[in-house]
Amino acid sequence: MIVFTPQTKIFLAIQCVDFRKGIDALAGLCKKILQEDPFGGSVFVFKNRAATALKILYYDGQGFLLLVKRFSQGKIKWWSTLSETQAVITSQQLHVLLFNGNPNQADFQEDFKPLLKPLSSPSPSSKVNKNEDGVVLGGNFLESNLNSDTENTHSLHNTG
Repeated sequence: MIVFTPQTKIFLAIQCVDFRKGIDALAGLCKKILQEDPFGGSVFVFKNRAATALKILYYDGQGFLLLVKRFSQGKIKWWSTLSETQAVITSQQLHVLLFNGNPNQADFQEDFKPLLKPLSSPSPSSKVNKNEDGVVLGGNFLESNLNSDTENTHSLHNTG
C-alpha cells in the first residue's frame, strides 16, 4: 500500500500530458517544465488530454513508481486552472482527486501538530551524522529529529 502523508509535497502539472510518455519522459518534464527534482521524494500528478486518466510519478529512494488511474466512466471533474505550469496540492486533495471529486469543495480538518521538526534545527545535544549530500547516516532518524522534544521522544518509546 502506498500512503502519501500530509508532509508529502504533491505537484499537479497544469498542462495535459501525452500518456504514451513513461517514467523517463515524465521525470524529464518534472525537471524541464515544472522546475522540480523528480528524485526529491515529491509526488507529481499528470492528466491526459481526454481528461479520463491520471498518472502519478514518485521516487521512493530505490526507484520510480508510476501509478495510472483510468476512470471507468466520465472525465476528471476538477483540474487546476492556474496560468502557471504547476500547482501544489495536499495529500487529502490528491485522495479526493483520485476518486474524481472536487478538492476545492471538500472540507478538511486542519493538522493539529506537525509530525517532524525541520532537519535544519537539530538540538545542540543531538549529534546527527550526515554524508556530504546531507543524508542522515545510521541512528534513528525520528529520534535524532525529536530528541529535543522530550514529550514526543517519550511517547515514541512508550508505544509498546
